[in-house]
Amino acid sequence: MLCLLAKVRQGTASLSVTNSGGYANNALIASFVGDSDAIQIRNDAAGDYKIINSQQGNGISIYDGTGGVKLRYNGSDIAGCDSTGGFEVTSGNLSVTNNINVSGTVDGRDVAADGTKLDTIETGATADQTKADIDALNVDADTVDGLHASSFIRSNANDNVTADTEWQDNNKVKLGNSGDFHMYHNGTDTIFLSNKASDGDLFIQGYGADSVLDTAIKCDFSGNTSFVELYHGIDKKLNTSAAGVDVAGKLDVSGQLEVGGHLLQDSTDRSGLLAISTTLGTWNGIQINPTTTSKWSVMGDQDDFGLYDDENSEWILQYNENSTLALYSNGTNSVTVNTNGLVLNTGKYITFEGATADSFETFFKVVDPTADRTINLPDASGTVLLDTDINVVAKSAAINLFLGR
Repeated sequence: MLCLLAKVRQGTASLSVTNSGGYANNALIASFVGDSDAIQIRNDAAGDYKIINSQQGNGISIYDGTGGVKLRYNGSDIAGCDSTGGFEVTSGNLSVTNNINVSGTVDGRDVAADGTKLDTIETGATADQTKADIDALNVDADTVDGLHASSFIRSNANDNVTADTEWQDNNKVKLGNSGDFHMYHNGTDTIFLSNKASDGDLFIQGYGADSVLDTAIKCDFSGNTSFVELYHGIDKKLNTSAAGVDVAGKLDVSGQLEVGGHLLQDSTDRSGLLAISTTLGTWNGIQINPTTTSKWSVMGDQDDFGLYDDENSEWILQYNENSTLALYSNGTNSVTVNTNGLVLNTGKYITFEGATADSFETFFKVVDPTADRTINLPDASGTVLLDTDINVVAKSAAINLFLGR
């Protein structure tokens, strides 16, 4: 191969171009010879093109076999491009002064697409920014999605709610470590649920004016069936049971009361099976109404007691504070029992049916007296003579006397 040698001198350096026969491919060597350096451009035995500083081992290698480009420093490859067009730094760091434009991915991430997410990061932001750092950037750290932090209910501290909260149907408020108590609305009903099986009663309590905690209602779920207790102060006044309702104390009913389908009612006409506080003048009582045409009232006032026929508006009997019992018939006092005995009122008499219940009776009547009269019966046994019997007896006695009997 033709060898060309050229030398150019400037100062103490010279340029020479020569063909070195030491390389199998007849490498072309261009050397710039200075005081201590020699720069060569050559085609070496492997068919690779190189620009190197032969003294320091720095240079650029272009490999025909792999199509790669390598950068060398101190005899070692530090960066280069492979046959796929990729660039890599194999030693040391990569420092970039100007912008880097990337159209592909970095470690599998699309930097061009994801980069827009970084646009909202404030200038100078750090991973360990303090409140002072954030305040210096004029960032409102008290808002989330435009809502101030005071608008949220804290779950780890005591907090005050100053506006309504609306829990939608079947969304529950749960209380207790295991959600033992639920409050919710199912779209139709409002439910307070004790969610602890066979345990955990439900109390409605409050402090009175005396600062004593009182129970108003207790729902007991300790057994197979639940029951309710109502309290006045600390005293239980009512509770439900399998048998019905137990009341401790007085039951005061001011409206209607129904028992077994029969109406018990307080009304001016004393209608109903049982009317509480029925009134007749100063008398008050309880009415019994077995049928629509029968109304009876057990009445009383401050001193007296009686049985009254509401349907016919007449007394049946009265008993007063003087121990007098008055019996009535069709509203008229017929018989009175007092401390002296039995009194038959005007026009009344005693009727004896006799041994046979038929239409024949014996009547014991008193002629209207013009003064107080007393009839004494002797202390003896015998038959009472009537005026018709006396005439017969008198005639018989006269005959016997005449005959000397």
